[in-house]
Amino acid sequence: MGFKRIVTKSEEDLNRIMSDVKGWFKENPVLKTKITSEKRKFMDPETKKIVEKDIESFNIIDQNTKKETTVKFIPMLKSNEMKIEIGGDNESTIVGKIKNQLKDRGTLKSYTKDAKKALNETKLLNLIKEVLHETKLR
Repeated sequence: MGFKRIVTKSEEDLNRIMSDVKGWFKENPVLKTKITSEKRKFMDPETKKIVEKDIESFNIIDQNTKKETTVKFIPMLKSNEMKIEIGGDNESTIVGKIKNQLKDRGTLKSYTKDAKKALNETKLLNLIKEVLHETKLR
């Protein structure tokens, strides 16, 4: 399963992109698309409470190749970002089609690469804080 992230300048751009992507999946005559939803639990960053959200899942079958792919759209903390989980036989083709729908309104980034970078930056900041704290104690 692959993970990607759509990043836009504004929430409005993201909404238009998502509308275009979902419309393309639904209206493409070569694709047989079944839309389902599932509940996932998230922590609300403001209230620190666990909330349940509906996650849209697109089960896509290419009628020509019979390849099956699942695409899930997961809202992120920032209103101008969307995480995408993609799995199945036609993963790279679907990623390309999603990228085509961006039309210079946003970028499609690797989710795991950015997450690892943020984790490493956090580790580095914590190490710096620890060293500064030890220096103050001396």
